Amino acid sequence: AVAADAAKAPGLLLDTGCLWRCYMVRGTEIVRADGGELVPVHYEQPMEKAGKERRMRLRHHPEARFWPAAPAAAWRQPDFDDSGWGALRGPFLVGPRKSDASIYRSVPVLYLRGKFQVKDPAQAGDLTLDLAFHGGVAVYLNGSEVARKHLPAGDLAVDAVAEDYPIEAFIGPDGHVLVTVPDAKADESVLNCYRLRRRALAGVRIPARLLRQGLNVLALEIRRAPLPERFFTAPNRNSGGGYFIRQCGWPRVALAELRLAAPGAPAGALIPNIALSGRPAGFQVWRQPLAQEVTSESYADPCEAGRPVRLAGARNGQVSWQMAAGCTEPILGLTASCSDFVGPGGATIPSAAVAVRYAVDAHPRSHYTQGRPERFAALSEAAPAAVPLEPRTPAAVQPVWFTLSTPRTAVPGDYRGSVTLRATGRPPVSTSVELRIVDWQLPDARDFFTVLGMIQSPESVARLYGAELWSQRHWQLMEESFKRMGELGVKEV
Repeated sequence: AVAADAAKAPGLLLDTGCLWRCYMVRGTEIVRADGGELVPVHYEQPMEKAGKERRMRLRHHPEARFWPAAPAAAWRQPDFDDSGWGALRGPFLVGPRKSDASIYRSVPVLYLRGKFQVKDPAQAGDLTLDLAFHGGVAVYLNGSEVARKHLPAGDLAVDAVAEDYPIEAFIGPDGHVLVTVPDAKADESVLNCYRLRRRALAGVRIPARLLRQGLNVLALEIRRAPLPERFFTAPNRNSGGGYFIRQCGWPRVALAELRLAAPGAPAGALIPNIALSGRPAGFQVWRQPLAQEVTSESYADPCEAGRPVRLAGARNGQVSWQMAAGCTEPILGLTASCSDFVGPGGATIPSAAVAVRYAVDAHPRSHYTQGRPERFAALSEAAPAAVPLEPRTPAAVQPVWFTLSTPRTAVPGDYRGSVTLRATGRPPVSTSVELRIVDWQLPDARDFFTVLGMIQSPESVARLYGAELWSQRHWQLMEESFKRMGELGVKEV
């Protein structure tokens, strides 16, 4: 489908499936009351019977709350530091039935930043933009607004909402509340209700004068439309109140499709960042957030090369970060190392304080791994001799974890160091690491007051690593697991 889209849109620069920097604001659900006012309501609503039907009894919330805070106004600018935002592929908050993307989430605002490179703005020509979305959208190129639809004009407060949807987008022809995604048996009249949810901007012309040489950023601000009160009070076929909004609530804020193209640009004037081009050829190294899984489809955004790793921690604690190496060929002889960290007045944290570990797939093939070979489930100090290609991609990808144990006596302040990944036949890749040590000391782990309820399971350790119960190797593995649990302050045995 992407290849077909590229053929229809010569000079494609950005598309839905490329890497986007994403920032979501979560918040209280908002309802347009029958009287016209906007009111905050609770996420889950009690269900009550009304004859043979089940209906919601709308429960108001005392105030609307939003978290985390909206980003600074400079988020639209190309030089804004978005390294703390998630790097994800679209579409966002919309997807096929029972997929992660189709799950209801109370997201009032979605901010997105997509990047591409321009070698020669004079040759680039005007751009064209097409996108499909839910809610309302404002679009900016390099900080200048280029389009807006279903949103009020001007800067928007965090509680601003998009234009309301017609009631038919929520209530089916039979008067019942529609579920989140239509099933395969839905007739045309029902499908027409679902089609009302998709809004579009088509053929938006963006003047070439807004382009600049080097990095360019297309920024999207997508706002949620309110729910109508009838969504809660109309009859529905759901069995319980707690699951109602999850089964029938749909994201009135979403990015479904996007194409940004420079149809008149000569070859080489612009460097696209699209799913069609996919992973850049050759050897890549990038930082991956700890909470974001590395898979064979992961790669670095080519427009973000050279970004430093930024960390913060307290004395007598630990700070971890994750790097990843990827290549379109097998990776041989991969090793990782860390330099000393130099801080205020020449204070030094030695490289020996950093543990380097390599992710390995420790799970046996079973139902709970779903047969996914890229699921990394353990860390090993031994570097892999070879990282093979994953045929489905194809690519070779290897996560590497660094854990810095900050000294009890570390001088507070800003430190600088670097990490370097090497592979046979590849030039080494170094990444700068910026570390801030705050003026506070963590207690030793044995003095933590923690309530984790985590208990070491000898049988699980033996099964996971294929060790004979109570063998010498089994005892060594248990010792290691107790050690790791002790770092969290676990006290149960």
